[in-house]
Amino acid sequence: MAKNSRQGEREFHAEVLSTGRIRHRNLVSLLGWCHERDELLLVYEFMAKGSLDQHLYHKSGYPTLPWPSRFQILKGIASALDYLHGGLDNCILHRDIKPSNVLLDSHMTARLGDFGLARLADHTFVSEQNPNPKISKGSHVGGTLGYMAPELCLYGKLTKKVDVYSFGMVALEVVCGQRPPGFHSEDDDDDLVEMVWKAYQKEQLLEVIDPCLLVLSEMISSEMQQEVTSVLQLGLLCTLLDPSLRPPTNRLLQGLNGDFSISLPASRFRAYNFSYADIQAATEDFSRVMARGSYGNVYKGVMNNQDVAVKRVSPNSRGEESHGEILNMVTRSRHRNLVSLLGWCYENGELLLVYEFMDNGCLDHHLHHPTGSTIGDPLPWTFRFKILQGVAEALDYLHSGCQETCILHQGVNPSNIMLDKHMTAKLADLGLNRIAGQETLETEVEYSHYIAPELRFSREDSAGSVKSDVYGFGMLALEVVCARPPLVAVQGEENLVQWVWSMHERGQLLEVVDPSLGSAFFETTEGSFDFHEVKRRQQITRVLQLGMSCTLPDASLRPHSNRLIQALYGDWSVSLPILPPSYAGLSVSYLPSSTSFEAHSSRD
Repeated sequence: MAKNSRQGEREFHAEVLSTGRIRHRNLVSLLGWCHERDELLLVYEFMAKGSLDQHLYHKSGYPTLPWPSRFQILKGIASALDYLHGGLDNCILHRDIKPSNVLLDSHMTARLGDFGLARLADHTFVSEQNPNPKISKGSHVGGTLGYMAPELCLYGKLTKKVDVYSFGMVALEVVCGQRPPGFHSEDDDDDLVEMVWKAYQKEQLLEVIDPCLLVLSEMISSEMQQEVTSVLQLGLLCTLLDPSLRPPTNRLLQGLNGDFSISLPASRFRAYNFSYADIQAATEDFSRVMARGSYGNVYKGVMNNQDVAVKRVSPNSRGEESHGEILNMVTRSRHRNLVSLLGWCYENGELLLVYEFMDNGCLDHHLHHPTGSTIGDPLPWTFRFKILQGVAEALDYLHSGCQETCILHQGVNPSNIMLDKHMTAKLADLGLNRIAGQETLETEVEYSHYIAPELRFSREDSAGSVKSDVYGFGMLALEVVCARPPLVAVQGEENLVQWVWSMHERGQLLEVVDPSLGSAFFETTEGSFDFHEVKRRQQITRVLQLGMSCTLPDASLRPHSNRLIQALYGDWSVSLPILPPSYAGLSVSYLPSSTSFEAHSSRD
């Protein structure tokens, strides 16, 4: 070992004694050690057949490794991990599982090597007292790019699932004969995991098998097909970005033996890890600024002849872990109404997010700056209604459809709703409010009234709830119909919500509609009937009533996000209360939780 090991002599002896007592048929045995002249020497048993990577890539004259041998090697690695994670008083994390650390004895039995050195590097292990150890800043993370779990790369989070991820990468490599991304070689042009995912989705898993195996076996037996399929599916499961979705270590052997049913999600939601230099070049050294905001600036860039938008996340006081949490969130969330994350970069404490480019900009531009609109002046109602449907779909997905836990956006407003070339609404800035803090929310004056009153006027940094996002959607719905910002005084009323409620109480709700859409919404001609106009009037009424319901100051009275879509499609009837005279004005003020009133059906 290196002379500059940070471990003290006393700690080193304790580690060697501990490591020397570890014995398993799939671990390289430590025979002895020497610590003299500030040098550490470890003596292991000799592995006659070299390492797994030598056999996979025909180094040292080794012939093609047949499938039965590959399969048994994977079982050996799984058995070794099960022992390290669950067969000792303290769980030992290997942290550097890769083919070059899988050694083979004279009988081609797999022996995992360097299992003690990863622990010696930082003296970290899992125990009841330390269930989720983290690597201190400045410490060596350990591991090899391409095999390292993203949560370990990003913020040094250590769990058993780090080793499970690495095992999954090795499993895919053993079947495909291709190195993972981050491990540079002439044959490493494609992303290994992405390649296998695409084959899985097309039900063509057998097409990714190492061509050398196909040459060796002219016909693939049904047993081999079953084993290969199990290994590939297990590899995909182990390399999911969300650690909680990866299987526990004791399931690896069961999965290989067919005793564990492997269930995969529709997609891994894999985003590419760009280098800082790649993004710097794509944005011409961050010179092409598209927008500036509290969460960071957005730059236009070009990657692989494709326009992209790069969000340079502002530094925050909550530390590097917040960046890791946000990245973990956005990489796991994928929906047709969310701006797609193409990749990311986390270097020198700076987080860069690379998104798909939105050709038609943000909704705010179309509502209040129609001269720059690419689809005409003004934004037609059909587009407005479609946009609201898209935002409702995105919120329903975030709150209940994407993960085991609910994700709050807490930034629903026209500037965060992007429009692609088909005018499909895509919600942006997912999760960035979490690293901005309450002080940032207060500084965004233009959109401060999209923040629910229980958050705006809370004395503490409240985490919000589903109903907080519902409030933001309600404000959006009213602004989309009226084309008026929430803070602009209208006809003697202080703000948009008060005005809409005032017109509702007078029985003149449709008179709040954006005049640029035409008079058909609030004027009728005697004897005339237009089915499409009637349909649009019904839609606009539903949207306004839904917006009013969503912006009630009492969060418990707002509908759940799963009701938004139903209301827009007419599958759920919005029932509005009759408010006390001053109550509507409190829609943008703080209302004590003790306030109550009797609810009645709306007359509209």
